[in-house]
Amino acid sequence: GRLFAALQNLPANQRSGLRLQGEPVAVVDFAAMNVQLLYAYDKKVVPNGDLYAFKGFECHRAFAKVFFNALLFSRKPLSAFPDDRKAPPRPKGLKLHDAIKAVKELHPTVAGHFGTGIGHKLAYLESNIIIRALLKCERTGVASYPLHDALIVPASKALVAQDILQRPFH
Repeated sequence: GRLFAALQNLPANQRSGLRLQGEPVAVVDFAAMNVQLLYAYDKKVVPNGDLYAFKGFECHRAFAKVFFNALLFSRKPLSAFPDDRKAPPRPKGLKLHDAIKAVKELHPTVAGHFGTGIGHKLAYLESNIIIRALLKCERTGVASYPLHDALIVPASKALVAQDILQRPFH
């Protein structure tokens, strides 16, 4: 499963006051982690551009991310939009069939995984990547704390941490 830590409940606007080793912090993460993991899992090349730029989702990137992940975590084809009160609003007038079609058009080489529940396996892989990065940070003296698919590190160590985070992914 996915790593969870207490800081995840801290609102993003309050994280700017955090300090590690007396320094302001930086959040080092992956862009579109589940999309990238899915492509890596299939040994496919990730397309260029915004991986959540689905037709019909313009100006609704946050919902596009939630919808894509619903396609990954569902163990059967979606029959309705994700019903999560915390989810960002979906585009007005967007029909489920059109939403699924738009995602498949942007990601045709991995669309066969939608509705298979592969998101659970990807979450496990993500956790392994983060754990390996945390252990490497510890060995190299970089203070770090997990945050979803990211590391919180002293700002002066952000580039080092980004390199550390990328290595287990590759």
